[in-house]
Amino acid sequence: SFMWSHLMMEVLVRLPQTSDAKADLIAECRSNYKDNQIILDSIDDFEKNYQSDKAIEWYTKNTFVFQLFNRAFRQQDFGKIFKYRYFLLDLYKGIHSLYTLQYQSKQGHLTVHRGQTMFKHELMKLKQSVGQLI
Repeated sequence: SFMWSHLMMEVLVRLPQTSDAKADLIAECRSNYKDNQIILDSIDDFEKNYQSDKAIEWYTKNTFVFQLFNRAFRQQDFGKIFKYRYFLLDLYKGIHSLYTLQYQSKQGHLTVHRGQTMFKHELMKLKQSVGQLI
């Protein structure tokens, strides 16, 4: 799973970011929410106003982007992930940029943009896996 994810990211990050890629993203989002006018309005807003440097903000707002994007990755559905490549590349660049800034400033810690509640046994498993793949 780790190798699959790593290889997929390497491939997707190297693809050009085209208007066709954005059209694929918008079409996929609309097809998932064709019966929900409120979300369709949000997709229209995304299509008109989205800027590459705002990818992290869109992802952390718990919008249709977050929901569809995470579902595709949880299911490891490469076909859907490929349709989200336009947004994925912007998100990757944004996270990489933040990491680089924080690493260069030697703050000693990283800012996390989205948290999730964990069970104690999950936390213990993470603690026991220090230095290993998780």
